[in-house]
Amino acid sequence: YQRFPDFTHIRFFFCSSFPVWTAFALKLAILLLLTPLSLSFPTPVHHRRTVDPEILTNQTRHLLKLTQDLLENHVIATDIEHRFKTLPTITSRATDLNSLEVKSTLAQLHADLLLYDLHFDWLNNATKKHENAALAKLGELIHLLKALIVSLQRQMSKPEVIRTPARSLPLPSIPVSQWEVVQSSLEILQKFRLYCDWTLRVLLSLKLKN
Repeated sequence: YQRFPDFTHIRFFFCSSFPVWTAFALKLAILLLLTPLSLSFPTPVHHRRTVDPEILTNQTRHLLKLTQDLLENHVIATDIEHRFKTLPTITSRATDLNSLEVKSTLAQLHADLLLYDLHFDWLNNATKKHENAALAKLGELIHLLKALIVSLQRQMSKPEVIRTPARSLPLPSIPVSQWEVVQSSLEILQKFRLYCDWTLRVLLSLKLKN
């Protein structure tokens, strides 16, 4: 008669290993089911909103024009006493515009504008105590400055620039006379006019690089 092979040992192997193979097959089936889902639905990437560089330059132009208007309203010519040692200073030269690095430049502009924001808030508190018709548009300037800072922060999110947090500075006490308010406003506005002019040049230079 024809002799058939003995499958007893094979049956024993599968029967004894059945729980192990079942667990392995179950895990493999779940993995194969989940893999297409993970490929079909990739992890969403949240893109931060950035601002068109043209908006930054237009906001800076508007600030520069408004600062010039406020200075023209000062009919009294006086020498600047330089009471504010905490105002930002421009250390770069015009020849440095071609070698500006985007990240470090945006971080520096952001830090400087935050300082000016503190000084204008101080000046605004001073003018509330001593009414000054020459500073009638100061509130509008402060609003535009804060808007520029917000726009700059959005633009900084694109190259992942590290922001400098706002600092608390030892600003002078609120002036006790109208004359001190005039002198303080002239110093802050004149320096801010120069800074706006420089910032506009910087933004135009960075725009050309992009």
